[in-house]
Amino acid sequence: MKRLLLSSILVWMLGNMLTAQETCAIIGGTSSSNMEEVLKQFPAGSPGSAELGGGFSGCSNPPTGGGGGNRVTLNIKQFAGEGTILTVKIYKGNTVSNLKLDETYLFQQNSPELNYLFGVNSAYGIEVTYGAAGTSFEYRAYKASSTGDFTTVNILAAAPVSWIDPLTFNPKGEQLTLQWSVADQVDVAGYELEKMVPGGAFQKVSDIAYRENGAHNVNYSVSTAWPVRGTYYRIKQLDYAGTFDYSNTVFVKGSDESVQEFHMFPNPATDYVRMSVPDGIRSIDLISVSGRVVRSYAAAEVNREGMDVTAVAAGVYLVRLVGEVGNAKTQRLVVHH
Repeated sequence: MKRLLLSSILVWMLGNMLTAQETCAIIGGTSSSNMEEVLKQFPAGSPGSAELGGGFSGCSNPPTGGGGGNRVTLNIKQFAGEGTILTVKIYKGNTVSNLKLDETYLFQQNSPELNYLFGVNSAYGIEVTYGAAGTSFEYRAYKASSTGDFTTVNILAAAPVSWIDPLTFNPKGEQLTLQWSVADQVDVAGYELEKMVPGGAFQKVSDIAYRENGAHNVNYSVSTAWPVRGTYYRIKQLDYAGTFDYSNTVFVKGSDESVQEFHMFPNPATDYVRMSVPDGIRSIDLISVSGRVVRSYAAAEVNREGMDVTAVAAGVYLVRLVGEVGNAKTQRLVVHH
């Protein structure tokens, strides 16, 4: 009986030991004696870059020696982009073998910044997952004895398709037909047509089925009712990994509008400005308040990628469209970083 009881206790202890040892393994990454070393897995450089869907994880036992210099603070701020930009899960326990989830942070564009202190009396684990492509954030990890510098991290992803011909539109009776073409479709699940009225948010209009054609060009089109009000349209490409990409954005004037206008969003802007470029426009000028042309953009570039203002100093500018018959009217744009 004693032998059976002893065997049962040993089995219970071994089972709990294996479960505890697996805790850090479930989180993954490497175990370190210092959270500072674990946090060095954040992309370094100025700016750094991270792959969509990637990330890192790691664990750290309580630091030996004690003292304030061993405490490490993780500071994350300045979120820019659509969707969930960054997911951070922090685990805590007495040792790396018994970590339990302590906090989960989902960062989006308007999320408050994070200041998390990894103390000296606990073990910690961390899981970081990078979110939507084309987004960014800033971070720094520093000891109590210093503050350190912020590093900008841009989240990148290889495009699931190559956009060959940009999104364009044509009237078809009372209908609006939009068309585009792609190539090199990899794991594509399908496409969605989205629309947005100025001042609103993009909403799904309809699904467009994926058509297989290997690496060759595939022409797509979709029809919808002509809008009453001026409306933005774009195509959202979806893949089976849960990631997505967008086409260029076009602006279609409403049936109650008699003149062709140009619209841009977002305004204020931090990185890229999407714009509806009317027919006959060759270039777009960004003009300072002093009247100097800061940069001139090709209309085709703006129509596909948007107007890149990441390297432009914060301030107030005028955007002027230059066409074949002279200059169109200007609009005010605010840039802040």
